Amino acid sequence: MDPVDGGPCARIHHEEFSRTMADVAAPTHQFDLVLLGGGTGGYVAAIRARQLGLNVAVVEELILGGCCLHRGCIPTKAFLKSADLFDDVKRATEFGVDIAGEITFNYPNALKRSLGVVDSQYKGLMYLFDKKHKIPVFLGRGKLLNKTTVGVTPKDGSAPFSITTPWKSRMSNRLPSAWRARSRSSRILSCPIM
Repeated sequence: MDPVDGGPCARIHHEEFSRTMADVAAPTHQFDLVLLGGGTGGYVAAIRARQLGLNVAVVEELILGGCCLHRGCIPTKAFLKSADLFDDVKRATEFGVDIAGEITFNYPNALKRSLGVVDSQYKGLMYLFDKKHKIPVFLGRGKLLNKTTVGVTPKDGSAPFSITTPWKSRMSNRLPSAWRARSRSSRILSCPIM
């Protein structure tokens, strides 16, 4: 399930990335909003932007869902649930429940459950992107080339390309003026006037 050799948080050396981005051709795609990163913040922002009517795309270096879904938060919480349940069962007599026989932890089953939880959530996320909201995901490394252009070095080694966005986002006019210059995803996603 390892999306890339070296783990999902592996990074491309900055100089190597800059060198490949110099060869980016003329813009080949245009969107209202391009998000760099399809982790927890990126995919939630992309779905919300699409719900607001924006033509949105995501550039993700490794796999949609990011480290949280595939290696961090979600599989860890699934394992913690198994460990908590194991601990509760060991203490069952405190609650008046008698269990006959030895209580053991079955690691292969806990791992299978954890991977199943990740797989289920990933399939749900892919449904939201592919079928429900039709949000394109460009697998590769993205870099802001200027205020309207994102360069993408594809993960598959194909030729770099660029994505353009309009200089003024339709959404920025709906943000309170104090937020326009320094918007954070946590502020945007909780903005009461959207």
